[in-house]
This record gives sequence, C-alpha cells and structure tokens, in this order.
Amino acid sequence: MLKCLPSPSKRLSKYAPLIHIMKVNPDKVNIIIGSGGKKVKSIIEETGVEAIDTQEDGIVRSDTAYLPLVV
Repeated sequence: MLKCLPSPSKRLSKYAPLIHIMKVNPDKVNIIIGSGGKKVKSIIEETGVEAIDTQEDGIVRSDTAYLPLVV
C-alpha cells in the first residue's frame, strides 16, 4: 500500500479547516457564552470564525477556514 499512495503533503491546503483549541478557567466559560449565547454569537460575527464550541471543563474550540483568524 505504501508503494501506491503518494507521500503526505508538507503543506496544509488552503481549503483545509483550521481548529484552534484553548483551555480557559471553567468558571469563565459563561463569560464567553454570554446571556443566551449573545457573546459567543458576537465573537463569531466580529472575527469571522465559523463556530465556537465551549465545554464545561474549560475547553474552547474555534473552527475557521482562514488562518489569520486562528493565530
């Protein structure tokens, strides 16, 4: 099978989705979400990220297709 498959690309495609994961204080997750999700919606609108996912343990994940938004 290794003979048939090309070697992996050394560069990421510009069309590949990018995921940024960070850990915040679990007590602060509600600040990111905001009342009724208003804050997280405004962050998505202002930054252009496609989605923000928060978890109770403080893991926050943002997805985008545009690299400068993640860095």
